[in-house]
Amino acid sequence: MSENTLAIAAADFGRDLEDLKTDYERQVEELCSDIRSKVIMPFCESNGYKFAAGMGDWWFTDSRGITIERETLPSWLVYLLSESWNMHGTNDIGSLVEDVG
Repeated sequence: MSENTLAIAAADFGRDLEDLKTDYERQVEELCSDIRSKVIMPFCESNGYKFAAGMGDWWFTDSRGITIERETLPSWLVYLLSESWNMHGTNDIGSLVEDVG
């Protein structure tokens, strides 16, 4: 195979990978939107909490602005928000959910 043929194949694979990443990011954004509307918002409303995320982390606060310890939250909620969204396991899905409250 010529060098030119290999370069063309590599460029094609590069475009394929970019398309996959774009699709994956869109799917993760949709999932986060659903988590926010179907889980986080109802949970906050029923408990009088606010939710915030940033810098790779997430947390709940009460009406006084005091952070709620994760140990006191329902285990199913902590499990959901602590799931890794990338292949390296470095970021929780909760860190990508938009704030509530």
